[in-house]
Amino acid sequence: MKEYQLYLLDFDGTLADSARSLASVYAAGFEEIGMPFEREMANVYMHMSLDQTAKMAGIPEKDYIRFALKISDALDYPDNLKAIDFFPESKEVMETLHRARKKLSVVSGNTERHIRLILQAQGIEGLFDAVVGSVSDRRPKPYPDPLLAALSFYPEIKKGEAVYVGDSLQDLACAEAAGIDGILIDRKGVHPEEKRVAISSLYELLSPLKKTIDK
Repeated sequence: MKEYQLYLLDFDGTLADSARSLASVYAAGFEEIGMPFEREMANVYMHMSLDQTAKMAGIPEKDYIRFALKISDALDYPDNLKAIDFFPESKEVMETLHRARKKLSVVSGNTERHIRLILQAQGIEGLFDAVVGSVSDRRPKPYPDPLLAALSFYPEIKKGEAVYVGDSLQDLACAEAAGIDGILIDRKGVHPEEKRVAISSLYELLSPLKKTIDK
């Protein structure tokens, strides 16, 4: 693993342990349109755009708008926000990267508003230059569009100096499509066959920075 100048980070499953919260969010969305929902499917849907989720779940086109609006509302229900926890190392690693003068942004399929609420609650919103969330007129991951939108904030950064850290193979595909390096964070060893750069903790991002941090 090498040292980068720009660290772009996925949110759900990478910085934040939001699986418990998202299970309730998706449950609300499916209940709104009268469709059954298995809570363990939240672990699958959390890596998809809502369009991709709707296609996989077979949501009728006529019900999609109601489903999407309910999901958007439920994300920010107080109980669902309280159910989101940052992974133990997330805050410390982000603060360390910031002190090392690295650039940081979040790139996620979640909404910018929701992500900012969580970053504010953690007291670290100011560490990030930008939050690129899901918008209707931009193609979602694994298309490169979200990462290219984030890179546009950094015209001085070469693509070889940027990396995207995410917890799914779709995140790696997005990074590859955008022409930058990708790092898979695989805390539970779900992808032991993955030959690209994989880590089990965000702490591993700091290993190439030891000399910089010691200064």
